[in-house]
Amino acid sequence: MNFVCVLRQDPATKKHPGFYDKEWVNKLRNGVKRNYSKPFNFVCLSNVETDVETIPLESDFTNWWAKLEIFRPNLFTGPVTYLDLDIVLCNNFTNIFDSLDTTKFYMIKEPGNNPNSSIMHFQGDYSHLYTNAVKNKEFITAKYSKGKNLGDQGYISDNIKHEFLNGTENQSFQFKHHKIQTQISNPKFLIFISKHQKPSNNQNLQLVKDNWKDLINKKYKG
Repeated sequence: MNFVCVLRQDPATKKHPGFYDKEWVNKLRNGVKRNYSKPFNFVCLSNVETDVETIPLESDFTNWWAKLEIFRPNLFTGPVTYLDLDIVLCNNFTNIFDSLDTTKFYMIKEPGNNPNSSIMHFQGDYSHLYTNAVKNKEFITAKYSKGKNLGDQGYISDNIKHEFLNGTENQSFQFKHHKIQTQISNPKFLIFISKHQKPSNNQNLQLVKDNWKDLINKKYKG
């Protein structure tokens, strides 16, 4: 398994998502080590140095659009699981990926049924998602800057047939958003789906206290 994340910093502005740094990468890697029981590689695509295996970003995509680089041709061999840097890994999730169809592309379904790219799983060549976005950058980023299905996840879900990892009322996924009241007591993944909600500004949340220990004393503007 290749676990992959993306860290793109903008030193000039330090705006969202500029508060992410390599310690968020380390935290995610440590969460995988605690909660995945099989051999794995952990890779970060980044424009800055990290403490893990790092692949340099090549495009000038900003913000969340940079994650399209995980689809660059010939980057990975075998299955890939992409994780956003603000995912909190709470329990062993090995079984989530063991039974997946290797011919299918998986995303997660957020409340409201929108596809979400915070967690994606795939195997094979999906490089058209990257090459098409590079070729038609201005058109695509403008098209997905408004409406219901925004950003990279709107573009990805519109251009690839996908299945949902949590498509059968899977209780492994807990979503954190100021509008979401439903709570799952013992999830495998805690997923923040608002740019204003991050583990760094939810340090009193029990799931964050228990599973985000590496950064609990850090000061961030999340």
